[in-house]
Amino acid sequence: MHKLVKPINYNGSLVTHYELRELTLGILNNVTKKQNMYSALRELVNDSVICFRGSNNEEFIGSHVGIISGKLVYKTLEAIIFEIVKEAQDDTGIDGIYFCPRCNEKHNEIDYLNDIEVVYTDMVNDEFEVELSKPIFLKSKEAEEEVVGFKIRYPNIVDIEKAKGEQTRIYANCLIEVNKEIPSKQWMDVFSQKLFDSIPVKEPGLKEFSAELLSFGIKTVKQIGCNNCDKEFEYDINMSNFFVSSLRQA
Repeated sequence: MHKLVKPINYNGSLVTHYELRELTLGILNNVTKKQNMYSALRELVNDSVICFRGSNNEEFIGSHVGIISGKLVYKTLEAIIFEIVKEAQDDTGIDGIYFCPRCNEKHNEIDYLNDIEVVYTDMVNDEFEVELSKPIFLKSKEAEEEVVGFKIRYPNIVDIEKAKGEQTRIYANCLIEVNKEIPSKQWMDVFSQKLFDSIPVKEPGLKEFSAELLSFGIKTVKQIGCNNCDKEFEYDINMSNFFVSSLRQA
C-alpha cells in the first residue's frame, strides 16, 4: 500500500492511500497506443491502480479509480506514476543534458529514481487565492474588465490534457473566482486565458501559487556546480517525457 503525496476528498471520504498491481505487458500495450502523452500517463494510472483507500479503510475500486485519478492534483498523479516506474525499473536513471547559464558549459547528468526525493503533505485544500499587486485590465469587442484578484485550484491531469500542456491555458482551466465572484461561462470563454496571458511573470501572487504547487510531490529541481566556472545552478528533471520513454522501453 502506498501513501498519496496529497490526500483528496471523494464521496465524503478522505482518500489517503492506493494499491498498485504489477506492471504487465498488457498495461504497457494500452499505454503506448495513446498518442497524447498526458492521455498515456492517465491510462497508466487507471490500469495500474487496484484501488484507492480512505482514512477509515474505505475501498474505491472499478470506475472509482478512473474518477479519482482524474481529480487528483497532477503532482499527486505524477508521484503515483513515479512509484509504478520505480517498481518496474528500480535502478533506472534519468539522463539529461544541461547547460550552465553563465558559461554555457555542457553537463551530462544521471538522476537515479531511488535518489529522487518525494515530499508528502497532509494538506487537503487545493485552492489558492491571489491578490494582484496591480489590477489587470482586459478588453473584448463587447466589454472591459478590471481584475484585482482571483481564486485558482491546483491543476489535475484533465486540466493539463485539455490545455495540451500550455501553462496559461492550464491556469485558465483552473480558475474558480474572479474579484470574489464566480465567473459566467461567457466570461470564462472570453477573458480567462486573456487574464493569464496578461499577468506579468514577476507577479508575486502567481509566484506564491507556483511555489505552493512545488512544495510537495517529486522534487524535480536539482542543483549542481559547473565544472568550468564553478557557478551553482539549478536544472529541472523532465519527468513526464521520462515516464513515457521509459515505459516504451520496458
